[in-house]
Amino acid sequence: MSHHKYERLAEHVAAMNRYTDLIAGAKAERGGRFRLWHLARIPYELFVRLVLQGGLLDGRAGVIYAVMASYYGFLKYAKLYR
Repeated sequence: MSHHKYERLAEHVAAMNRYTDLIAGAKAERGGRFRLWHLARIPYELFVRLVLQGGLLDGRAGVIYAVMASYYGFLKYAKLYR
Protein backbone atom coordinates (compact mmCIF):
# COMPACT_ATOMS: atom_id res chain seq x y z
CA MET A 1 0.00 0.00 0.00
CA SER A 2 1.33 3.41 -0.91
CA HIS A 3 0.16 6.73 0.48
CA HIS A 4 1.22 10.02 -1.09
CA LYS A 5 -0.19 13.13 0.55
CA TYR A 6 1.39 15.47 -1.98
CA GLU A 7 1.71 15.10 -5.73
CA ARG A 8 4.87 17.20 -5.92
CA LEU A 9 7.63 18.21 -3.55
CA ALA A 10 6.68 21.86 -4.05
CA GLU A 11 3.29 21.17 -2.45
CA HIS A 12 4.99 19.66 0.58
CA VAL A 13 7.36 22.61 0.92
CA ALA A 14 4.43 25.06 0.65
CA ALA A 15 2.54 23.19 3.39
CA MET A 16 5.65 23.18 5.59
CA ASN A 17 5.97 26.92 5.08
CA ARG A 18 2.36 27.51 6.15
CA TYR A 19 2.59 25.26 9.20
CA THR A 20 5.90 26.67 10.40
CA ASP A 21 4.50 30.21 10.09
CA LEU A 22 1.62 29.21 12.36
CA ILE A 23 3.82 27.37 14.86
CA ALA A 24 6.42 30.14 15.09
CA GLY A 25 3.66 32.73 15.53
CA ALA A 26 2.07 30.72 18.34
CA LYS A 27 5.42 30.25 20.07
CA ALA A 28 6.15 33.98 19.80
CA GLU A 29 2.76 34.85 21.29
CA ARG A 30 3.53 32.61 24.27
CA GLY A 31 6.84 34.40 24.74
CA GLY A 32 9.03 31.78 23.09
CA ARG A 33 12.40 32.90 21.81
CA PHE A 34 15.04 31.46 19.54
CA ARG A 35 17.95 29.90 21.40
CA LEU A 36 21.28 28.99 19.86
CA TRP A 37 20.85 25.36 20.93
CA HIS A 38 17.85 25.13 18.58
CA LEU A 39 20.41 24.79 15.79
CA ALA A 40 21.25 21.37 17.24
CA ARG A 41 17.76 20.34 16.15
CA ILE A 42 18.95 19.82 12.57
CA PRO A 43 21.49 17.03 13.15
CA TYR A 44 19.36 15.55 15.93
CA GLU A 45 16.27 15.23 13.72
CA LEU A 46 18.37 13.83 10.90
CA PHE A 47 19.92 11.20 13.17
CA VAL A 48 16.57 10.19 14.65
CA ARG A 49 14.87 9.86 11.27
CA LEU A 50 17.73 8.14 9.44
CA VAL A 51 19.12 5.86 12.13
CA LEU A 52 16.68 5.39 15.00
CA GLN A 53 13.58 5.25 12.82
CA GLY A 54 15.30 3.31 10.04
CA GLY A 55 14.98 5.88 7.27
CA LEU A 56 18.21 4.65 5.71
CA LEU A 57 16.52 1.31 5.09
CA ASP A 58 13.93 3.07 2.92
CA GLY A 59 16.53 4.26 0.44
CA ARG A 60 16.20 7.61 -1.30
CA ALA A 61 12.66 8.18 -0.07
CA GLY A 62 13.76 7.67 3.54
CA VAL A 63 16.68 10.07 3.16
CA ILE A 64 14.47 12.71 1.54
CA TYR A 65 11.91 12.33 4.32
CA ALA A 66 14.61 12.63 7.00
CA VAL A 67 16.07 15.77 5.44
CA MET A 68 12.62 17.34 5.07
CA ALA A 69 11.78 16.56 8.71
CA SER A 70 15.02 18.10 9.95
CA TYR A 71 14.46 21.14 7.76
CA TYR A 72 10.94 21.50 9.18
CA GLY A 73 12.32 21.48 12.71
CA PHE A 74 14.92 24.09 11.81
CA LEU A 75 12.45 26.27 9.93
CA LYS A 76 10.17 26.62 12.96
CA TYR A 77 12.95 28.09 15.04
CA ALA A 78 14.44 30.16 12.24
CA LYS A 79 11.06 31.85 11.83
CA LEU A 80 10.84 32.35 15.57
CA TYR A 81 14.19 34.14 15.39
CA ARG A 82 12.92 36.33 12.60
